[in-house]
Amino acid sequence: KLGFACNLKCRICGHSNSSAWYAEDKKFETVPALEEIDYGFTLNRNFWIDQIDNLENVKYLTFAGGEPFLDKTHIHLLKKLVDTGRTDVFIHYNTNGTLYNEDIIQVLDNFDKVGISFSIDNVGEKFDYERNGSNWYVVADNIQKFSQLDRTRYVLDVFPTVSVFNILDLDSVLDICTQ
Repeated sequence: KLGFACNLKCRICGHSNSSAWYAEDKKFETVPALEEIDYGFTLNRNFWIDQIDNLENVKYLTFAGGEPFLDKTHIHLLKKLVDTGRTDVFIHYNTNGTLYNEDIIQVLDNFDKVGISFSIDNVGEKFDYERNGSNWYVVADNIQKFSQLDRTRYVLDVFPTVSVFNILDLDSVLDICTQ
């Protein structure tokens, strides 16, 4: 978990997992100090570079958030893995789909397998409502960009959060998966 930096205020989330919610809640209620809930707050480039010595047996790394594609520091760990010939590590992201980061993709292209899991709970205006601050058309465009990557190496899937907001609309999410 790269921290809680996130560009959305999803209705299924809260201030301990989203910096956007944290900023909102801070206006209206007492919230814990940033350092208490966001361990990513104190991480920097050197933290990730230092971790490479502890990864000789690692086979799988998953990056989540908040929104992991907002984080620019973990790319140093990915580059170090590539530099040390550890391109056999399966790299996985859990993303809200709002960002397509070319710099990270260029590094990920070096790995044998990369998984991208999209948190897609609905489509269109209903998606925008559930994932407050998002734009479905941007997300759909980003999914299209990801789907154009080398599919022998990039594994794409969708992980919806089922809730009262979307229980009757899951067929539209299935349609997106099929497409």
